[in-house]
Amino acid sequence: MVRPTHIDIQQLHVREDFSNSSNPSTSIVIDLEIKNPLESDDLDITLYCASCQSFSAIGYRVVPGFSRGSGIAHREAAVVPSGPSWDGAQRKLALGSKVELRVEITTNFISSEDCRGCSSVGESGKCYCSGCGAAMPVEVVADFLLDGSGEVSRIS
Repeated sequence: MVRPTHIDIQQLHVREDFSNSSNPSTSIVIDLEIKNPLESDDLDITLYCASCQSFSAIGYRVVPGFSRGSGIAHREAAVVPSGPSWDGAQRKLALGSKVELRVEITTNFISSEDCRGCSSVGESGKCYCSGCGAAMPVEVVADFLLDGSGEVSRIS
């Protein structure tokens, strides 16, 4: 029996690093919960500024895949935002406006079942078919609102 795999964005928060006082940095930290994983390719995480004029990517992070997990797996990804859209977002935040952020998570393969017996298993040992129902690509999208104080609320 296939147990559905589910990726949930548990929390998104801002982390400030003042260790370099001449150039402090900001990270957007994304806490993930993955239910019923057995195996996964890397998770590609892209952070977008949804309320910026050009709805463009402001950061990217890869969370390494995993093998032979079970139950619930937790992962954290710290994305360092940058670029013109992030600069514009920071100006909006400084003026008291809120900024909408979008998180997209994709992976080519995630399996909630050992599919070594499937006829479509490749040399890597991963089954990319949907015939056995165990392996599938996954995409997760969530929107958040960030205010100037660093408070984040989920809006979708």
